[in-house]
Amino acid sequence: MPELEKTNVTIYTHTFRIEGKINLAKGERLTDYIHAAKEFMAVTDATVSTIDDRVVYKTHFLTVQREQIEIIAPHE
Repeated sequence: MPELEKTNVTIYTHTFRIEGKINLAKGERLTDYIHAAKEFMAVTDATVSTIDDRVVYKTHFLTVQREQIEIIAPHE
């Protein structure tokens, strides 16, 4: 099993911004992870906000339907 690294990401859907972590294999690019993902992507330590910055949900784990993702970007 490959060694995993937690990567901070921001995900935008049509109505929400999700900040959290995804597990990438060491050396894996975010683009490769997205293309290999099944229907849903696991996000940990997630904060879900509306586009106008109102926090609506915080959780240790959630899944995001890949087709709903409009933008995903790594961040520090």
